[in-house]
Amino acid sequence: MHLQLNNPSLFLLSVMALLPAGCGESAYDLTPIFTQGEIRRDVLSTRMTGTVTCHNGEQQYEGTMDVVQESAVETDILAVDAGQPTRIRKAMLSSRSESTVNIGGESIVSEEVEPLAGRSVIMTKVDGAWKGRLVGGAPSPEQSLAIVQLQEAEAFEDVVPARELHIGESWVIGGDHFRRYMGDLSSSVFTGQMKLRFEQIVEFNGEACALLSAQIDFTMTAGPDEDLQGITKVSAEGHIYRSLTSRLDLSGEFVGTCEFTGELMEGGARLPMTMRGPIKISGSTTRDH
Repeated sequence: MHLQLNNPSLFLLSVMALLPAGCGESAYDLTPIFTQGEIRRDVLSTRMTGTVTCHNGEQQYEGTMDVVQESAVETDILAVDAGQPTRIRKAMLSSRSESTVNIGGESIVSEEVEPLAGRSVIMTKVDGAWKGRLVGGAPSPEQSLAIVQLQEAEAFEDVVPARELHIGESWVIGGDHFRRYMGDLSSSVFTGQMKLRFEQIVEFNGEACALLSAQIDFTMTAGPDEDLQGITKVSAEGHIYRSLTSRLDLSGEFVGTCEFTGELMEGGARLPMTMRGPIKISGSTTRDH
């Protein structure tokens, strides 16, 4: 992505105006800001294309696979305490996953819609834990499970330390922090980390932003109820543009590789399978008051 400053002098002055009095030019507070009444919209897209090899007895089949996952979520901040949300309304505007497999001369297309797509959930923080309630009626069993997963994931995890940072500073997040940030709740095993570096201050979409470079590496083992049983490894590098004013991640993109080794459960049979190919993850956040 090409970045261009139309007026470098005015841009530098606008950045300096955002700093607290007495603060050095290279120290910045990038921690999120939450305001009661604001509405955030998060859009996320993941795409993987790769090769597939599957074994059925002595037969070996090779083909291709294309997976697309897209979601749009709206979060209405209803109450805030000590700078952190305590009551929110989360609306799943859209959420779908589509995969196309071409193997053995056949094309198989499958699509999955998130159980809460098109619905809203009111979530309240009680004694440090989130509790969710579906708006507009009793949830189905699938929706109840999705709400439980929301409750576990809604920690407002952030990749930036809650302190001032200097340009050139690096840090790492891992463990449960990284797992919740990645939104993984179904894997029986999840390990990995995310390395970040505060590169510089740039202009993005007319706003002064901190440019963060990042490298993510993780390995996850599918849960017992998944059709694909095995280990998935992802390694990708990318960047995040965090606004110095709103502290929102206006844009982020990661590009890397995804690899799966395991078995496909088909008709009670276990078919050895491998997949490997490029993966691209991109997202953005906007805010209304």
